[in-house]
Amino acid sequence: MRINLFSIVATLSVALAFGGEMASAQYGPPGMSPYGAQGMAQSASFYQGGEGAAPMGAGGGMPASYGCSDAMGCGNGCGDGCDCCSGWNHRFHVFGEFLYLRPRDVDIAYASIIDGPIVAGAPGLQAGPIGVLDQDFQPGFRFGVGFTTDNCNQVTVSYTQLDASSTDAITATGTNVIRGLVLHPNSVNAGSNWLDADAVGDIQLKILDADYRGLLAHCCDYQVGYLVGVRYARLEQNFAAQFNNVGTEFVASTVDFDGVGMRLGLDFERYGRNKQWFVYGKGYSSFLGGEFKGTYLQGNQGDPVIANTSWNAGRIVSILDLETGIGWQSCSGNVRLSVGYLYSGWYNMVKQNEFISAVQNNDFVANGLSTYDSGITFDGLTARVEVRW
Repeated sequence: MRINLFSIVATLSVALAFGGEMASAQYGPPGMSPYGAQGMAQSASFYQGGEGAAPMGAGGGMPASYGCSDAMGCGNGCGDGCDCCSGWNHRFHVFGEFLYLRPRDVDIAYASIIDGPIVAGAPGLQAGPIGVLDQDFQPGFRFGVGFTTDNCNQVTVSYTQLDASSTDAITATGTNVIRGLVLHPNSVNAGSNWLDADAVGDIQLKILDADYRGLLAHCCDYQVGYLVGVRYARLEQNFAAQFNNVGTEFVASTVDFDGVGMRLGLDFERYGRNKQWFVYGKGYSSFLGGEFKGTYLQGNQGDPVIANTSWNAGRIVSILDLETGIGWQSCSGNVRLSVGYLYSGWYNMVKQNEFISAVQNNDFVANGLSTYDSGITFDGLTARVEVRW
C-alpha cells in the first residue's frame, strides 16, 4: 500500500510539472490567466493548428497577441490599452508613398560660351557660363501590398517610379559665340560658332520589389527585422541638345539599364512611451545583373545622320538604399503615417556624359567605358501612409 501511494504521488508530481511547463510555454508566465486581456490562449490555439484553431481578434483580424512573456524581457502590458510585445498583429497591409527626390551626378555640360568669333576648330577662352543640364527635385511614388503569415513573417510586393525632366538654355551676346561640347569632334560643324543652344534631359526610374521580411527581435518598445527579396529595375537616361545659328545642329543620346537580382537588408523601429510615436531606420543592398544599352545620333537639317552609333554591355550594378524618419500609428496599429529622408546610390553605372565622351573619343575599351565605375544617386523626402488589418 505504501508503494502504491508513493507511485501515485510521483506520477502526479511529474504530470503537474510537465503540465506547468506546457502551460507556461503556451500561455505566458506563471500566474497569467490563459484567457486574460492579451488573449494568450487564442494565440496558442491559433498556432497549434488544431480543430477550431481560428479564434480571431476583434474585426476578424489576427489574434490579439502572439505570445508576449516575461522571458522576452518586456513584461505583459504597456498600460496604454495597446497590444505590446506581439510583433505584427495584422493579416494584410497596403501602403502608398509620395517621393520627392533629386537625381544627382547626372549633369551634362553641353555648351560653352567663348570669346569670338574665331577660326573654326580653334580653342577659345571661356567668356560666360557653361551650359549644364542638371536635374532638380521631382515627385515620384511608391505603393505596395503585403501578407502576414504570423507575427514574425510577412511577404510584400511594391512598385516605385520616378520621372525626372530638366531643361537648360544659353545665349551668346556681343562678339561671343557658343561651342558645342557634345558634338562629335570629327564632324564638319564640330567647331562651328553658334549663337544659342538648349538641351533637355529625362531620367525615368522603375523598380519592382518582391520581399520576405522577418523579425529578428521585438518587444514593447522596439522591433528589429531583416529582409530578403528580389528586385527588377529599369533606369533610362535620355538627352537631346540643339545648336542654332544660320542652321541647326542636334545631338540625341540614350543610355538604358535593365537588371534583376537579389535584395538584402535590415530595418528597425523604436517606439515612444505610448507606442504610437516612433522613429525608424532602413538599410537595404541590391545586386543586379543587367545590361546597358547606349545610342548616339548627331545630325542637322541638311544631313540627319552625321554620326550614329550604339553600344551594349553587361554589368553588375549594386544599389544601396538608406532611409530614416519619424512616424505615428494609431493605438491599434491599423493606421500608420511617417515622413523621412531617403538616399539611394547606384554604383558601377554608365552615365550619359561618360557615354558621349566615349563616342567623341572613339574609345569604349582602354580608357573608355570599361574603366568607369560611376555612381548615380537619388535623395530626398518620403511621406508614407499605411493601412493594416
